[in-house]
Amino acid sequence: MSKIKILIVKFIKSNSFATLFLILLIGSTAIWLSRNETFLSPDCGARFAMIRSQIDHGHLIYTYYPNADLDPTGQVHPLAYFLYHRSGDFCAMYLPLFPLVTGVFYRLFGFGGLMIVPVLSGLGTILVFYKTAERLEMRSRYILPWVLGLATPLLLYSVIYWDHSLQMFITALAGYWVLRALQERSFSCAAIAGTVFGLGIWIHELFLAFFVAAFLSSLPFLKERRFVPGGLLVGFVPIVLAWVAYNLWTYGGIGGGHLGANVVQNNADHPFSLIQILDPSQFAERAMVELVGTPIFGSRDNIFPHFMVFVGLLIVYTFVGWAGPLLRRVALLLGILASGMAFYLYWETRGAPDGLLEATPLLIPALAIPWIVQKVEGTATTPGVFFAWASRACSLFALFILINPMLPGVDWGSRYLLAALPILVLLAAYAVEQQVAGLRKYGRTAALVSVGGMVGVSLTFQVFGLLWINRSLAYGHELNTRIAAISAPVMVTDTDLNARLTDSSRSQSRFVVRTASDQLLLASIIRKLHPSEVVFVGTESGQNSIEGALSAAEISYTLKESRPLWRVNHVRQEGDELLYARFVRVPAK
Repeated sequence: MSKIKILIVKFIKSNSFATLFLILLIGSTAIWLSRNETFLSPDCGARFAMIRSQIDHGHLIYTYYPNADLDPTGQVHPLAYFLYHRSGDFCAMYLPLFPLVTGVFYRLFGFGGLMIVPVLSGLGTILVFYKTAERLEMRSRYILPWVLGLATPLLLYSVIYWDHSLQMFITALAGYWVLRALQERSFSCAAIAGTVFGLGIWIHELFLAFFVAAFLSSLPFLKERRFVPGGLLVGFVPIVLAWVAYNLWTYGGIGGGHLGANVVQNNADHPFSLIQILDPSQFAERAMVELVGTPIFGSRDNIFPHFMVFVGLLIVYTFVGWAGPLLRRVALLLGILASGMAFYLYWETRGAPDGLLEATPLLIPALAIPWIVQKVEGTATTPGVFFAWASRACSLFALFILINPMLPGVDWGSRYLLAALPILVLLAAYAVEQQVAGLRKYGRTAALVSVGGMVGVSLTFQVFGLLWINRSLAYGHELNTRIAAISAPVMVTDTDLNARLTDSSRSQSRFVVRTASDQLLLASIIRKLHPSEVVFVGTESGQNSIEGALSAAEISYTLKESRPLWRVNHVRQEGDELLYARFVRVPAK
């Protein structure tokens, strides 16, 4: 028995095996999913459109629009929702660095090349994460790379074309250099951390909020470790100033295209005020959605399991940090109860878990960190100081995300909060280590079984996630195939359809019509283009709109065909379908 135990320990500690296994798993999964040559989200498709625009027309940021003379403001541009409109230029709203780099690999290796940066970012996150855990001398450091690589959404976002694994890598790298700054009392290491945060802003502006959180969390170090906030600031400021200058030059605004377009678009659709942002009930609602995946006041059928998840998390948060051994065991067991409820929610809805803790229940112990660091920070050990900084930084970052009235990034695991995932996993592991160390033999076994249950549920969710992604990409592949078969000179939609298409054909004029003013503009365009056929793909209400636009164009069209494009088994199981309608111009007598 002892020999088997020794072999198991050696197996777990075999970093070379873990590295090889994760490289093969993540790499082969990315190749397998890329066979569909489509995207999980229209956000990804819009970035791909930037790459195609650069290849076909030499402009990465300013997307080509063949009907610019008919629609000078881009009101019905096929990627209208993903543009930042300014004085006749059709700027893609996303920052160009990620599409620029991934576009290089696309030119070299085709569609599969788009996955290289996400895959390398995911593997890099795991490597830096392990090095951080090793420097912290965590007892669970040999297990943690497996946990992060297999049982968290890092796995999912490392195998598809999106920038979230790169965001996690940036966070892990910045955290690593903060730790080195604390260990070596090094101003330069802190400056490197600030530089990493600054580079992150060129990927996504959420790193502006993350840096502010990290900087404010380092202010308690002013007395004995003032080199940390000083270094962070020195490394960050030059890069953020360059970012601001670039935004002013390119987009005409400090926040750039993505932030600017989102504020304008969302405020137009759902106007908000400072009172709404600070309203406690609305804040609680957003927090529940982002953390647990459901509003507080849901449908009657779901209130009980949602309530149990919330109560389970609350009890863990309250008791794990300071309670005695018995209550600590009870609290950890309630943590697995919360994990079970999260699994029940998924099983009932079969939809993507939107909440951070719903998709990754293994993070639940991290909620106890505020009480734990109060005990260890006073010892002035580097791990205690680092975890105190990390807990403050993640809490402030989450606060900045949750006060956002636009409820951003709600997908598999609350995408924006996932930027902090590597640090959150470290916090959860540290919380478990601190609590398990204070338990006796049977209590420790019960606690480890409970934590193992949380990890198991999290691992199961990621398996479900891969299946969900595969179904979604298969849907996108079928969509691309059917749209490519449409030969009409004009195609209209009222959905984000165009951002999901990978074809680069410019022979077909495509438009998005969503409002009454869009309908009037389309009528004007139809009068000038005078196409022989117009095809609509979208919702039933959208078909009614296109019929109105064709009538207003004062050209006689007849509806030749109207049918479902095909029955959609949508990834969220909503049973919806896209309609296909073909209108043919009636010859003049």
